[in-house]
Amino acid sequence: MKNYFKKLGLFHWLLNRPYSKFSRFFIGLLFFIICIIIFFDFRLGNLFFIRVLINNDLKSESRRLIWCLKKSYLPISLKTDIMFDFCSGLNLIELNKIKNILKRLKNSKKDIFYEIDLLKILAYECDFLIENKDNLSISKHSKKFTSQYLKVKNYLEKRPAKKILKPHNKLSKKNIGIDSFKAKKVLLDLAYLFALNKINWFVLAGTFLGFIREKSFLTHDLDIDIGLMSEDISLEQIKTVLRNSTLFEISKIEYQKYFLSPNNFFNKPTFARIIHKNGITVDIFWHFTEGNKIYHGTSSILWKNTVFELNEYKVYGLKVKGPKNANLYLKETYGNWRKEKLNYNFHRDMISLTGTKNFLGLEYLLRRKLYCGKYNQEELTKIEKLLI
Repeated sequence: MKNYFKKLGLFHWLLNRPYSKFSRFFIGLLFFIICIIIFFDFRLGNLFFIRVLINNDLKSESRRLIWCLKKSYLPISLKTDIMFDFCSGLNLIELNKIKNILKRLKNSKKDIFYEIDLLKILAYECDFLIENKDNLSISKHSKKFTSQYLKVKNYLEKRPAKKILKPHNKLSKKNIGIDSFKAKKVLLDLAYLFALNKINWFVLAGTFLGFIREKSFLTHDLDIDIGLMSEDISLEQIKTVLRNSTLFEISKIEYQKYFLSPNNFFNKPTFARIIHKNGITVDIFWHFTEGNKIYHGTSSILWKNTVFELNEYKVYGLKVKGPKNANLYLKETYGNWRKEKLNYNFHRDMISLTGTKNFLGLEYLLRRKLYCGKYNQEELTKIEKLLI
């Protein structure tokens, strides 16, 4: 392998690169065998085997397996991928399998880590049941969620947060992130594809920060972040464009439930991850305007900024769009963006980050307090008034 693929960068590339169904069969079989050996659980092994074989998201399944292994008695650090959403993409039957393994492997004395994980599963169950409009089950699970939510919240109010994600004194140089040569190729291919289909897009988050501060991709970044305005193009249009492309494949799609009241919500596609054939991933975020704020996010987390216009920037000989007032956008997102942060983690350090207006958002805000020491009572209260 080339020297620039090291540690996390290499691991990330290996998980994102396209694999044939033949290769995914054997990778899924390996995951199945691990589950049988470690957990003695055929159903869990079958879950991983099927998901690896059918889905095009080896990265998520690998992280989910690591989460399961961390709940066993293997010596895996608690700090390993602690903010990972281990329920993302699962249906109700699959969620139940994860819940069973969590309950079976819990310590004899339930701790806050078990309780917060159980809360996440209950949040996803509520999310599914509300979607299916099963009123009896909704009422039953909402009560379970509320009870578990109050238990976790009361614990965190009485005891100090763990702050497991702590900043360090030295800038970590151990992990090499995105390969700029391949990332430039992806950016050019994406620009050509979107121009061909008259799609307006712009860069944001870490990609925009790198282009403004470094005039290049950030060396520790792992993907490319781009934005679309929700009123300009739909998810279905993007899916059609990508289906006709030989360079990009959709790896993951997330929808967000936006509650206006306990019984009134709407679903909106907010996030899609696509993979270039060279293994570089692109995260696509739809942006929604509300008043003087513009929002984007996933099913459980939300970033909000002051509404911005777009401006053209020249990077790598290519004209790309980004927020016109770069200083305001980056300051709202990163604070002192001109100085490189030490061991940056967006869950802990990103200023514009909060939870979505749904059950998943409530769980996320408590998890962020537990692991990062970040707590936004105002945002929490707003969502509680909607759902609890």
